[in-house]
Amino acid sequence: MDFEEYVLVRRKLWNAEDKFKDLGGKVPDELMGSYIPKEEWETLNEKEQKKVIEETKVFIDRLSKLSCPSTSGYEDLIEIAKEAKKNAKNAIESDDGGSCNLDTAWVKIKGDTIAIIYAINKGGLRASPHSDKGYIRISPPDVIYQGFNRTRQVKAIADTFKNHGYSAGVSYAMD
Repeated sequence: MDFEEYVLVRRKLWNAEDKFKDLGGKVPDELMGSYIPKEEWETLNEKEQKKVIEETKVFIDRLSKLSCPSTSGYEDLIEIAKEAKKNAKNAIESDDGGSCNLDTAWVKIKGDTIAIIYAINKGGLRASPHSDKGYIRISPPDVIYQGFNRTRQVKAIADTFKNHGYSAGVSYAMD
């Protein structure tokens, strides 16, 4: 078996992962297996190579059985999330002073919470359920910032959702 055959099978796995991500899902690492670089592949005997290919096919099968909730009916949220992400990135300034904080935006949206979260995630943000029913917590797209820029980003996210008629705000928290 040659390395190219392994890469073709592995590419099917990556394509399946991309398709799942396009639906708004995050693939658990244990379903992906480990990629074997060419140098390591060449040290495996034929039996070991066959085993790796078979295991990769099992990962493809497992991944094909995962599903994401439909975001049908929430297309507007995907577009608002894209706009909010752009606005958040534009809110970043060179000064990131301030204290380390865990600020997040929140938005109140009625509907299927899981589908709403997937729609917002599909728009490029990181949403999660809020502890209060009916609310969604949204983290900033650039998590490398921990001071003023994090606050600026989540404020821009909340403002974007407010501009589209949603009840939204910012939860301020320091660690």
